[in-house]
Amino acid sequence: MIRRERASGRPHTPNTMARHREPVQTSEEGPRVPLDRRVAGLFTLVFIVAAYYVIFRLPFRFPPTRKISSPSVVFGFNNSVAIICVIVLIAVAMVFLLWRRGKARGMLEGTPWFRVEHTPPAERIRPSVFALMMLAHALLTLAMWVKAQTSAPWRIDFEASHFLWRLQLMELFNARPYLDFQHEYGPALLYLPMFLHRALRPTGLSLEAAYYLSYFAGNVLGVWMILLLLNQGVLPRGRKEIAFCLLGAAGLVPYMGLNGNLVRYLSPYVSVVFAHRLMSRPRGVAWTIFAVVALGSLNVLISPEIGVAFVVGWTAHCFFTAIIDPRRAMVAGSGLIVVFLLTALTLPREYAGSVFSFTGGAGNFPLVPAAHIVFYLVTVFVTVPRLLADAASSARPEGAVLFGLAAISVVMIAGALSRADPPHVLFFGLGMSLLFFVLAAHRSRRIFVLAAAAYAVIVIGGLHVSNARSLYGASLESLRPSPILAFARSRGEAPLTDAELDHLAHYPSLGLPYCSYGADRRTMAYLWSHRHFEPEYYCGIVGVYSEEQLARKISDTLRHPYLLVRKDWLGPPDVCRRHLDIIRSSFIYDAWLPCRREALETEVAVNRAIAEHYRVVEEVGPYVIMKRTTSPSAS
Repeated sequence: MIRRERASGRPHTPNTMARHREPVQTSEEGPRVPLDRRVAGLFTLVFIVAAYYVIFRLPFRFPPTRKISSPSVVFGFNNSVAIICVIVLIAVAMVFLLWRRGKARGMLEGTPWFRVEHTPPAERIRPSVFALMMLAHALLTLAMWVKAQTSAPWRIDFEASHFLWRLQLMELFNARPYLDFQHEYGPALLYLPMFLHRALRPTGLSLEAAYYLSYFAGNVLGVWMILLLLNQGVLPRGRKEIAFCLLGAAGLVPYMGLNGNLVRYLSPYVSVVFAHRLMSRPRGVAWTIFAVVALGSLNVLISPEIGVAFVVGWTAHCFFTAIIDPRRAMVAGSGLIVVFLLTALTLPREYAGSVFSFTGGAGNFPLVPAAHIVFYLVTVFVTVPRLLADAASSARPEGAVLFGLAAISVVMIAGALSRADPPHVLFFGLGMSLLFFVLAAHRSRRIFVLAAAAYAVIVIGGLHVSNARSLYGASLESLRPSPILAFARSRGEAPLTDAELDHLAHYPSLGLPYCSYGADRRTMAYLWSHRHFEPEYYCGIVGVYSEEQLARKISDTLRHPYLLVRKDWLGPPDVCRRHLDIIRSSFIYDAWLPCRREALETEVAVNRAIAEHYRVVEEVGPYVIMKRTTSPSAS
């Protein structure tokens, strides 16, 4: 086929090249294709076996030694070892690809990932497709907003409760993030809804409504980022639109937390591509430095680990550029230095606390060969080595973009394989999945359809099945009509009546040791409107991972004369069984892992401290009011 096209004089295009299989390789001894395929098949087989062992088995031989709040500590699994092994395997796969290309003497072409020139209008995603995806996000946000006004408990949208709690602390007590209360993400995720609320306050927009509006605005920007990256990709419009719909639908999650917003996870990818494009335009050194500073600051303000991803990606871009154009690399690196200085001067050191906590293993789950983890690893090992190999084979500036995107994807691996549950794998793998679709579109139509179907079923469908199992206890029996109708009609536990709420005012300001997820919406709204609660640094046990943090949390809780606590939260749980049940329900995997050691169980420790220093004085609906029985100094 290739020879016929050459004879006809028709030039090759990325689309025609995507339909071709690898060309037949010959040598003086005869055809080398069977030998090359046998070598590739043997390498793949050995690679799969080695990957299974070093990712899922080897980390058990190096159990974590630090006592922190982490299920991985309970089961003796070291996520850091697994992540390091994944990175080593990426390097091995890249070296093998380069070796194959060297042996092929130029017969194996690289993948045309992104266009250097502007994309023709006929190959861009149609505005109507973008509008339909925006409509889907608007309807979901509106539905969750209506649910928030009509239901009592926080369930699947519990992430929103954490943010609303912190926003109320800023509104009522002028509290500052990181200094007066714990916040794991960037300041932009709090100040954006706060500024929106204050700007639209004359219209009567509530703080909660401003929060949901900012959540929708963030997803609009995130979907636009998907559109931007795919439009620059070299693939047919139809496949672009399928990939766009799948990635946009991946963001249709009901958590409503700004930490699960599309813009958070796509920002470093778009920033590197955008900064590279700006550098390619003749606008002067000052303009280039300003663009890098603006984009870098945006990523830092979104979230600490996203800022790290951009810094690593842009640093990789600069190193690659230094080989081709040292002066240009120095200009690009200068902007990064300014970003470091601005971050150090404007943000407190507590800002990076979550990065240090999670890199130390906090909140990790052991890796098991569940479907979502296996599929994510396939996308990693198929996509990143080829990105690196294509970058290494290129002596043009476009290779720096590929190198930077590969570096960002490697950083995101730590976020995906630390917590490792379906939501974290989906979001931290979002940029990787986009690159995977671009690569699959170049292989063949059948491969692309298979990749798209697997992503829809395993990643998107698996996420919602995981939510139903872990948050609502759903099972196959729940799919019958009667349980579905019963669930649709249920409104959860009965909220406190007006009389019960007014009865809370008979006590001094109450402490809520479990923050927003320790109270229903109606109770929270009453306490906020009457300022009848005493704030703490931590929102429940969110962000409490080390013994030092736990000591601060308990000390903060025990200073309250009275507490408002749910009745059923003070019983001693079976910690080992609880962690195993979470893995089985959330990961959709029937794991059998022995508990090997004791981790820092923060919830158990807080409950124990409450039981030792407080006694129940009254029951109010599903809550109990507890009074401190010891002096604050003794506590």
